[in-house]
Amino acid sequence: MFQASPPPAVSTQHSKPAPQTPNKGAAPVTPQPDPQKLKELMATTAPMLGGDIFRPRRLGSQVWDNGTLYTWENPKGSPIVVAEQKKKKSEYRLPMGYRLAYVKDQVAYAVSRDAEKGLLEFHSAFRFENWTRIGVWKSGKTKISGFRVLEGGKILVLAAFEPLRLKSELGYLGILRPDDTGNLNLDSIVAPRFEIWDKTALAAQGGAGASWMTSGRTPILEDFMQASMTHANEKVIVVLRASGYILSLSGTTGMIQKEVLLFPSVLSKDHADKKKECAILAWRTQENGDLLVASRSEDAVLNARSIYRQPYSPEDGPYVEYLNKATAKALEAFPELLWWNFSFDGGSLVRTPTPQGMPGRLMNMDFFKKFDFHMTVADRPVLMLD
Repeated sequence: MFQASPPPAVSTQHSKPAPQTPNKGAAPVTPQPDPQKLKELMATTAPMLGGDIFRPRRLGSQVWDNGTLYTWENPKGSPIVVAEQKKKKSEYRLPMGYRLAYVKDQVAYAVSRDAEKGLLEFHSAFRFENWTRIGVWKSGKTKISGFRVLEGGKILVLAAFEPLRLKSELGYLGILRPDDTGNLNLDSIVAPRFEIWDKTALAAQGGAGASWMTSGRTPILEDFMQASMTHANEKVIVVLRASGYILSLSGTTGMIQKEVLLFPSVLSKDHADKKKECAILAWRTQENGDLLVASRSEDAVLNARSIYRQPYSPEDGPYVEYLNKATAKALEAFPELLWWNFSFDGGSLVRTPTPQGMPGRLMNMDFFKKFDFHMTVADRPVLMLD
């Protein structure tokens, strides 16, 4: 597995709190929250899963295809897709309820959902005209945040929040295979090298069929719930921003080809008990297929949360106000914004100078909350603070 070249080491030593002595006379009780209530809570506070409630949703998506830059958002309704070339700009409107995934060789790929029937329908169209349904998956309540059409009519999917289930396997990346009738079925789980599940905890709860929400949780699991998929030429990219974990998959087979962890220390056992900040703040693909990434510093990810009191107490006031004040203090102590370039051909993730016109530090809370960037058709990043 490839790892990013780390920045200069920073010495950080923190004393660990003394362990609490349990009441030996009482039987241990493991709280079991109501799965539905837990699911609703996590859905409304999803960014907190990565240790950072303040990161906004990304401002739309972008993908390059043979010199054309496509930019779009996926709101409810009928979104507009902007296609830009050096001297030409076009706009396309998607059919109602369609969500664009990517464009490859001028063919657009989108998905729609029939909630009543529990179906996900996959569609394609050359230059956004004459949409054709290319597959149907009886997904039930499973939702996806991205997909890629593979060779042989198979489709790679990235599940959103709830994992995919295949017999005794659980995962967030899976491959759908068409049957003789043309319907799609989950055929395999694509497993990363990092352990997603605490299998010991899952086994104690009855295996994969039990509530995965109350057992078997790991930082990578929580990060996969909100993972993002993007596309670069023949590659599929999955970004787990909280942990700084990036996967590169083949756009034809769906198999993982490279895995990079921005800061390996984030997942080390030495820091397992720390509450961490979100590692990756924003990213975009460039015309050559490389990934441009903006991140916090390793010191910020590991130590920003240690500068204010933990855990939260009602005496601190409303929870959101408490987090705002705490994060503002952390930004003052760790304002650095780092820039990286990930080359899929070489498999390397290296520090790069701050791009022209882009910030090298997070200046204040308002800036931090709104920070994102887009690529222009000239293949340069431009700051987005809307």
